[in-house]
Amino acid sequence: MKFNYSQQPGLKLKKELNLYNSQNALVTVITPYYNAGKYFEQTFNSVMNQTFPWFEWIIINDGSTNADGISILNSLTGKDGRIRVINQENKGVSYARNIGFENACTDIVIPLDADALISPQYIEYIYFAMLYNPGAARRYVCSAGLKADDTAAAIEYPLKKTENLYHKPDLFTLGEQYKVEKKHGKIRLLMIIPWMVMGGADKFNLQFAEGLNKNIYEISIITTVPSENDWRQKFELLTEEIFDLPDFLDSAYFADFVGYYIASRMIDVLLVSNSQAGYYMMPWIKSQFPHLLIIDYVHTVENYWKAGGHARTSAAFGEIVYKTYVCNNATRTVMIKQLGRSADSVQTVHVGVDHREFCRTNVEKGHLYQLLKVDEKRPLILFPCRINPLKRPFLMLEIADRVRRVREDILFVVIGDGEQLEELKSAIQTKGLENNVACIGRCDDMKLCYRDAFLTLVCSLKEGLALTAYESCSMGIPVISSDVGGQGDLIDDTVGALVPLRQNEAEGYDCREFDEEEIEDYVLTIQNFLNNPSRYKNCSIKCREKIENGFSIDNMVTVMEQEISEGLKKIHINSEIYGDVGTAGELYILFNLSEELQSGKAWLEKHCEEQEKSIAEIQKGKNWLEEQVKYKDIRIKELEDWIKELEKGKTWLEEQLRYKTE
Repeated sequence: MKFNYSQQPGLKLKKELNLYNSQNALVTVITPYYNAGKYFEQTFNSVMNQTFPWFEWIIINDGSTNADGISILNSLTGKDGRIRVINQENKGVSYARNIGFENACTDIVIPLDADALISPQYIEYIYFAMLYNPGAARRYVCSAGLKADDTAAAIEYPLKKTENLYHKPDLFTLGEQYKVEKKHGKIRLLMIIPWMVMGGADKFNLQFAEGLNKNIYEISIITTVPSENDWRQKFELLTEEIFDLPDFLDSAYFADFVGYYIASRMIDVLLVSNSQAGYYMMPWIKSQFPHLLIIDYVHTVENYWKAGGHARTSAAFGEIVYKTYVCNNATRTVMIKQLGRSADSVQTVHVGVDHREFCRTNVEKGHLYQLLKVDEKRPLILFPCRINPLKRPFLMLEIADRVRRVREDILFVVIGDGEQLEELKSAIQTKGLENNVACIGRCDDMKLCYRDAFLTLVCSLKEGLALTAYESCSMGIPVISSDVGGQGDLIDDTVGALVPLRQNEAEGYDCREFDEEEIEDYVLTIQNFLNNPSRYKNCSIKCREKIENGFSIDNMVTVMEQEISEGLKKIHINSEIYGDVGTAGELYILFNLSEELQSGKAWLEKHCEEQEKSIAEIQKGKNWLEEQVKYKDIRIKELEDWIKELEKGKTWLEEQLRYKTE
């Protein structure tokens, strides 16, 4: 994705001024100023728009002579209490900067030119990079810090390897005065995701953030995997609260920053999706923020990675999350039947597609044909995906090779990049398929490609429910897909075809030899569509209808907003009744103990031989509950009553045992 210069920092002032003062400053920005009025307003905006508001800004007017420049300086700097202007005769930028150092009231000082621009997160990044690298900075930071002996020490991010693999998280808080107040009572939702790149799961993150009602929600995003984050600017249109942790922190301190962020922003909802680091932080986060609503979204079960991938991790933390949302029914079934989650804790919410954007009648025909420089009579079969082993691009080549033998003008169009793209291009030449398979790389506007397509091919080894299937159907283009994951939730013979998978998921990862029957199934299905115009037309109509009737983004966002609202109500009710919970699982355990007590009599009558064991277990439960009252300070009104009931239950059991013995 090319950089969009219309999104450069400081074009508009987005923050309210005069909400903070310099008394709580943790960072000092120093700016020498000399006749910089022409450029200074954008610099001013970029500083005032910072996500980290606890700074002071010392501006040294180095003898400016331009009346307009002086007027601009005075008019802007008087708008916020964190700004201090020092006037002096012209002595040069170095002298002016040193004056700034001498007057700084903080340990971290950031030099900034009067015509420079900084991203909204810049000061926050610098503060935490310096906080966790105290040996690398003494007084100021730009491209390098100064050690105590004044030798430069560059710190390169993202760090390739942490030296603190087993660091215990600390709840880092700056105090009550260091909180960003909420506007208009909005719900603050933090998303922890791996990155911001092109992909189906990643498109869900973007569409979810785009779709949420901005009159109700404020969105924040934290990423946990080193990446170029090609889609960052797409997310920046939605929020400036975006933090790519590997860009400024050792991974050992990710949880520290997340804890600080939740506290300082007063986050209400945490959504984790496809972030391994995010999942592993959740137990600690829940212990520190018991009233935080934690939810997660799982796209697929990956048996080839960690025996189930993120789905297995999600299942392991089932007691911590309020609910897990999955993108297809097949994943939900696996999580319940194989991974042990309760049915009411996992809900299918299909990702969906923007059916208004992906509408055939709104897109002009011919873009892809012009790009490929081929006749518009040639049928185009799209293969849109990240080119990696999971998508089986070399199976696609086998299919293309067979189809071209019966239809010479067929053209398969590979759209996307990935680690196997160059190898795929080489294989195309080796097989002599240059006239029948074309690779065009990534495309940021896929609807232009779907508009010219005849079919979309998805022959993956594993999918959740492919975004390309949604988009293709929305454009009225039938989809031929492997019958994997949740593809069957959308794809059937009314909108395309499902082809049985004849390759073992775990053993067949990156396999280059494919089942002949599976190849033939794809070839015959494609031929059937090529030779049956009436079927194709009916499928095309049904594709669009199916999306409009239940697979739109609007539906996904509506369901998620309802779920979040319901979850916050339950969290609020529980917090009022039970107060703070010491650890994530205690409330769950207490409720279960209560239920066990209620049904204890019937159970014991049926299993009298277990009575002695039960008495011992209830005694343990009583002791445990007393310990909670004594040491955990869990403010649960019914707790003492439950202990009394346990005493009665114990006495009753002892009498029953004595009676049985007699």
